[in-house]
Amino acid sequence: MKNIEFSRELAKSYNSKNGCNGNINDILSIIKESHEKSFLSTSIIPLSELHEWNFEKETGNFSHSSKRFFSIIGCKYNNKTFPIIFQPEIGILGFLSAMIEGCLHFLVQLKNEPGNLNGVQISPTVQATKSNYTQVHGGKIPKHLEFFLPGHRNRIIADQYLSEQGFRYFRKRNRNMILYTDHPPNQDATHIWMTIGQIKDLINENNVVNSCARSIISMLTIDGNSYNNSSNYNDNYAVSKMLDFKDKVESNAKIVSLKEVPDWKIVDGKFQSINEFNFKLIGCSISGKNREVSRWNQPLIEELEKGEYGLCIGSYNDNKYILWKVRNEPGLFDNIELGPTWIKRSELFEENILNNFSSTFNTIKKVELAEEGGRFYKSTFIHKIVDLGEFDKNNIPNEIIPLTINETQKLMNITNFFTLEGRSLWSLMKREDFE
Repeated sequence: MKNIEFSRELAKSYNSKNGCNGNINDILSIIKESHEKSFLSTSIIPLSELHEWNFEKETGNFSHSSKRFFSIIGCKYNNKTFPIIFQPEIGILGFLSAMIEGCLHFLVQLKNEPGNLNGVQISPTVQATKSNYTQVHGGKIPKHLEFFLPGHRNRIIADQYLSEQGFRYFRKRNRNMILYTDHPPNQDATHIWMTIGQIKDLINENNVVNSCARSIISMLTIDGNSYNNSSNYNDNYAVSKMLDFKDKVESNAKIVSLKEVPDWKIVDGKFQSINEFNFKLIGCSISGKNREVSRWNQPLIEELEKGEYGLCIGSYNDNKYILWKVRNEPGLFDNIELGPTWIKRSELFEENILNNFSSTFNTIKKVELAEEGGRFYKSTFIHKIVDLGEFDKNNIPNEIIPLTINETQKLMNITNFFTLEGRSLWSLMKREDFE
């Protein structure tokens, strides 16, 4: 980086709502135009009609004939057995940043995924599985991948292995990266430059910024500044408490064959639960433009109801805290990570948890955001953040760890510490939410 301090320029970029591509409305117009030019057609078809995808005879696992990409296997956890995505390879999720016209910008990809509810969404510069960039599918290498491969000469702003959904993936992690380059590539039909202020504003709009982008953005401070407010807790306390949980909680999650998953069967060409779990495995045929491959088919997970991720913030001794919940999920690499205060989806209905903290609260954010459209079909979750006002730390359950802004941000960049759902909620936050 030539003679600039990244954190100083990041703070300026947060306050820059006009970038090299104009204002927010101009960006939304570019997204709309991109959607019209790169339209992706997704049709639901029976699983039996997917080319080169099959239920294996011996295990019943649903996998690709190449044995790459991903597969659907069984997971036994807490006396329940259910399907889960198995994809042990580590993908790359990366944002490239650079000074453009005197302001720090991030190169975003305008990406349409087969499961996206509304077409094109803002995505990282590079969003690629190892199968993608090693060209298992026979397609093109993802654009700008060379900036993120070993041997690059760019400044590393953030680089960490971070988890995926612990109830949908078995021990899946991706490498989340933010790099700075002195030699920015030109933008084109699929990649444009935006300020972080513009990205943060659009994260707070329904279904505009995808889950991979939100995961990476959570690694940046919420307004480019650092915080030094005092705290009842400290970084070492939080880490120590998390290690206590990790030490005493032994995961009972184990992989089993899909044949061992009871009460799931093919109904109308979809693999679904007869009586309990509220999601299905469906087949999709996809075709479109501006992709590494122009036509393909694959399975996707379909959530049958809109879920909710919730986060409480509150005040204690004149300091603001975020109330993170310790979560033990079968697919987490270390079994335990911090996540939302409450979750609502098929295996978790924590509807009354707010009553444990306060009878009154103020909802400060309520945004509908999509899950990753390469694995999930039109799956959206309400992201809700509420302010409890003053709270009594003595009434906080042991599995809730209150952290300040500064503590949260420092720990957000530690591998296996925050769940994807928690990072998604954190990406919404702005400094004014704590004032």
